[in-house]
Amino acid sequence: MGELIDIKALAEKAAAGLVSHRAFQGVSYISLPMVYPGGDSVTVEIRYSPKGIRVSDNGFAYRDAEDIGVARGFTRVAASIASNHGCEVIRRSICTTCSPQELDRAIMDVGMASHSVAEALSSRAEVEAELTIADEIHTKLDRLIPEHVRYNARILGSSQTEWEVTASASVGGKQVIFHAVTNHPIAIYRTSTAFHDIRAGQGNPICVSVVHRKDVMGPHLGILAQAGHVISASDPDKAFMSAMS
Repeated sequence: MGELIDIKALAEKAAAGLVSHRAFQGVSYISLPMVYPGGDSVTVEIRYSPKGIRVSDNGFAYRDAEDIGVARGFTRVAASIASNHGCEVIRRSICTTCSPQELDRAIMDVGMASHSVAEALSSRAEVEAELTIADEIHTKLDRLIPEHVRYNARILGSSQTEWEVTASASVGGKQVIFHAVTNHPIAIYRTSTAFHDIRAGQGNPICVSVVHRKDVMGPHLGILAQAGHVISASDPDKAFMSAMS
């Protein structure tokens, strides 16, 4: 038999890597094992205040949302979520004040609230972006093939999974599937998986990913291209017709 694994040592090593701490000039920062949509670790700031110990995200949730272009509506979304975690929002920072005995809980409350706010803003922006692309698809197909298209169709893949797609059309006896895709890893991989599964089923339909702009997709473009055609929502009618052929 091989050597027994020292779970305690592994756990201690993993725990040490999950949380980091730095301090200067009377202020401490703790990075928590949570990640903002933009990729940075959730970090809380701890400092003394006349009312006790002030724990704050120092505006990190707002800056993360701003960096990825989803900060619109921050104050309203943050106020609601922060309140649920016993925190408040002051000048775009999510914070609370506590006693030394309450510090552990306050750190988790602020960290969770900050992470939840950033996730909520990102998710809302993804939904809005997908709806915008879907509207473009509707406009194009209503003009090009109004009598041959079904919107919000459900297509059965070879795995017997039923996938919802933006539109399914019948063109020249061939099924063509369009789906609105945002430049987000979850949306990319979900669409890629769905298209591969659908194409492996009966009929081998033409699959078309419609994105906001191909030139900003980066490596995501290659992933989608492996599963079918990729066009931009603003492409001319001929691009849509070409993808259907």
